[in-house]
Amino acid sequence: MKPFVLEVGVEEIPPFEIESIENQLRDNFIEILEEERFDYSGVRTYSTPRRVAIFIESLSERGKDVEKEEVGPPLEIARKDGEWTRAAEGFARRLGISVDELYEVRRGNKVYVAGKRIQKGRTIDEVLQDRFEKLISSIRQKKTMRWLPFQDIPFIRPIRWILALYGERVVPFTFLNLQSGRHTYGHRLLSGRIEIPSAQEYENLLRENYVIPDRVERYEMMMREIEEERGEFEPYRDEGLYTEINGLVEYPQAVVGQFDEIYLELPDRVVITAMKVHQRYIALFENGKLTNKFIAIINNLKKYRDNIVPGLEKVLRARLEDARFYYVQDTKKPIIEYLDELKDIVWHTSLGSMYDKVMRVKELALWMAEKLGARKDVVERASLIYRNDLATLMIRDGKEFTELEGYIASEYARASGESPEVVQAIYDYTLMDKPETLEGSILAIADRLDTIVGILSTGYRVKGSYDPLGIKKALYEIFDTIISKGIHFDMEAAIKKTLEIYGLRDSVDEYRKFVFSRLENYLEEKEGIRWDIVDAVINSGLSDVYEIYSRARFLDEFRKENPQLFEEIVTGQKRAGNILKKAGPLPEVREELLKDPHERALYGDALRVKEPLEEALFRKDYPKAMELLLQLKSRIDAFFDNVFVMVDDEEIRNNRLALLKMVKSLFDRMADFSRIQIEKK
Repeated sequence: MKPFVLEVGVEEIPPFEIESIENQLRDNFIEILEEERFDYSGVRTYSTPRRVAIFIESLSERGKDVEKEEVGPPLEIARKDGEWTRAAEGFARRLGISVDELYEVRRGNKVYVAGKRIQKGRTIDEVLQDRFEKLISSIRQKKTMRWLPFQDIPFIRPIRWILALYGERVVPFTFLNLQSGRHTYGHRLLSGRIEIPSAQEYENLLRENYVIPDRVERYEMMMREIEEERGEFEPYRDEGLYTEINGLVEYPQAVVGQFDEIYLELPDRVVITAMKVHQRYIALFENGKLTNKFIAIINNLKKYRDNIVPGLEKVLRARLEDARFYYVQDTKKPIIEYLDELKDIVWHTSLGSMYDKVMRVKELALWMAEKLGARKDVVERASLIYRNDLATLMIRDGKEFTELEGYIASEYARASGESPEVVQAIYDYTLMDKPETLEGSILAIADRLDTIVGILSTGYRVKGSYDPLGIKKALYEIFDTIISKGIHFDMEAAIKKTLEIYGLRDSVDEYRKFVFSRLENYLEEKEGIRWDIVDAVINSGLSDVYEIYSRARFLDEFRKENPQLFEEIVTGQKRAGNILKKAGPLPEVREELLKDPHERALYGDALRVKEPLEEALFRKDYPKAMELLLQLKSRIDAFFDNVFVMVDDEEIRNNRLALLKMVKSLFDRMADFSRIQIEKK
């Protein structure tokens, strides 16, 4: 058992792919070791922009031998007149054993001869030579490339070297035009080629050559650097940005730069975006206000900061000057005047221009405002502005600022003298933060619902995780908004209204199914509520997303707190449902036909709880509703224990079925419990 290291050296990997490639290399290589029956312990992985590697503290040199049984020819062919035939001898020779070691086995109705052979474990040299190509090709990446004319193995970036050491020995194998060896490369600027004497020395020698190979340790080092350099300022917090920076450097060092204060006249997010999108700088705040200073993580030593920082500042100044130019030009006229220019921007080739979309969203948003009691004047004005930044230089031409779509509309609305309520509604539509206003929430929902219905009407379908147009994301944003703001409204009616505005005669059913099936997934993923409980609530006839969420959350909590009782309720409703499946149309319950005292008692209690149950559900008082339903449980149990439903007398039978239907309909008002899965013990 010796230490082992395998490093794949590449040209710079995109930062957001590094962690995935590192993890896949580990998982796929461990799978190979286990398939080949190696003993191993102490697995670590490394990654930098220029390498991915796996290190194993202790690895056997070869896999374990294994004894395998093989079945040969039928017995009547292998042995004749008590003697082994040539067929048996050839089979034994192939296994590497004598014919005396053969034995009989039965397979079905036939007897064969069989023998055992030793399958020797392969060495790490043999395994890598045979399986390295598959190891590389099995790593999934978003985009790949080929860099040699004879190559048919794609990878994210050209592979430039391979290091493979077992203890002090090179594990020799070839891949494309490369031969494995003991060399790697240190920091691109501060080091060069390094010879690694043994696997055990790999990490330390990289450190000595200004490479921190452990991704997590490198991140922690970067954060310490930021903390040391920030002084009294507060750095901009963005985990995505920090992760990206960590994937761009091998030896992170922090330096502080600054820019002219004139650029602080721009909206904060414009300045921050100019810093982070292209330069990956970290903005600094003082008492909550953006300053003209920033932190940059350099892939170099701080002693060179005097030479490096002026260049960093110069590049940023060019970006900020572009932004300032866009802002000055764009705000020469009010944001509302950009509305007509949306007519020249195609939203969807089958669904019209962005102007067409805005007009539809305005109509839908005003309809929702009427239903929800929101300020219609704010909704209307905001809906005529919220997309107008698409026609501005900042969004149309400033490619690094496209992520600020919507935010720029709100800032330009502010600069144009629009009311604070309109400005906030436009900002709320972006969902960059939790919406503050009902009007902004309505705009956010209307815009996304218009997108969902419109795109689905073209025949587009979400298939698993394949959703290039982001329909599922838009729908999840609607759910987020509704639940965070506690908005009660009829989603099915909103879908119908959207179809009407589009002028479509499509049935609402398919759109409803799409929305509510995703709600089941959403509430399970985001809220931890079981999908079948959500399904049961939806099938109670609700189409109010917030009420579905609230009721499903209550039932899921009730299930967790009262698992046995909940299971008994579900079992009873499933039993009732199964009996009613083949019943067909049933008359109303006739009291005079209730002969058994247990069915009369059940009928009386059902009548007693019906009205208070409706009232409790209307008030959204789910604990009270459940309390009322539980009052029927003992009566239902007694009914099933003592009353035979499927009697020969058709009139009595149908009356008992009608009673069951009546009782089940009360539970169905809360949720269709018969749709809930009972967990196997």
